[in-house]
Amino acid sequence: MTEIDDIIEQIEITRRRGYAINKEELFLGDMSIAAPIIGSQGLPVAAVHVVVPSSRWTMEEAERKLVPAVIECARAIRSSIRTL
Repeated sequence: MTEIDDIIEQIEITRRRGYAINKEELFLGDMSIAAPIIGSQGLPVAAVHVVVPSSRWTMEEAERKLVPAVIECARAIRSSIRTL
């Protein structure tokens, strides 16, 4: 993805759904799912991500099986940081 309008559209989609996906954008054969860790100011301060091989997963399967765990992990980290 190299067009500014396409990138902005993907940012908006990611913001709405609450997680990001990447299908071989950086490395051939890798797909990533990531969720933000939101700080006390309501802004992202870090992220949790998982990488799976595209030879063994479809993006639909990865989203269905991994998104809930990645989001839960990001929220748990956020909660643990607030209790420190």
